[in-house]
Amino acid sequence: MHFKSMGVAMVTVAAVALTAVPTALAADGTSGRIQRVKDPVTGIEVSLSQDRPGTVTVEARDASVSVRRELARDRMQTIVTTAAERVVLTVDAAGLSVTSGRRQVRVSPAHPEAGADIARLLGTSAALREADALLSRVKMSAASPVGHTLNLTRAFLLSVAGKGDEATAVAQAARAQLQTARVIEARFGPDDCWNEYVREAVSAYDEYVDCQSHTVLDLLNSCSIIYDMRAIGAFSWWVSCVGLSGASRL
Repeated sequence: MHFKSMGVAMVTVAAVALTAVPTALAADGTSGRIQRVKDPVTGIEVSLSQDRPGTVTVEARDASVSVRRELARDRMQTIVTTAAERVVLTVDAAGLSVTSGRRQVRVSPAHPEAGADIARLLGTSAALREADALLSRVKMSAASPVGHTLNLTRAFLLSVAGKGDEATAVAQAARAQLQTARVIEARFGPDDCWNEYVREAVSAYDEYVDCQSHTVLDLLNSCSIIYDMRAIGAFSWWVSCVGLSGASRL
């Protein structure tokens, strides 16, 4: 598949995810709620919040780095912050933009060649290396929606940094966890919410594999972005389905 057509697909999926999913969250009407859990061994704090209607945020942090993902009505942002660097990745209906320090790069179907610029910019980012190390140490309940989302956040950051093989390995491991007997038994939330979440998450991964198998040149990282949008959309839907107070086990 040609990367320009993949870019159109990426923008289409982004537009759908950024309109349909937040609408469901807004209908829930919840805001100002937050849950936190801290790993006493690693010191990593994970939080899930809806600080205003129509948004859902998940964040992992320790003393040196934070990784924050926020899905709002018109965009999805991933923000990596350290004492020395702040990297902001924004997916909206127009494409993907990355800001690091004073540099900003935007990739879109009209300018797919900028995907290589993003990989060069992020491939040398100390903040992204710290974010990867942080997310690799997160210890969540096996394949919980929050844990799964953090795993896929790691895969997304690796992918846009040009580390496709590592990203695929992380995504494969996350996919495998979703249907283990232990996870099926756990049931994160009511059966209907949990079953629908797992179906969509697995379907998103299967589409990712199919996308990769048909894509020769993908400067946009479109397969990864499409997968990420579907996965974060499924997570946001799950939060809306169970209600934040129902997501009692992060």
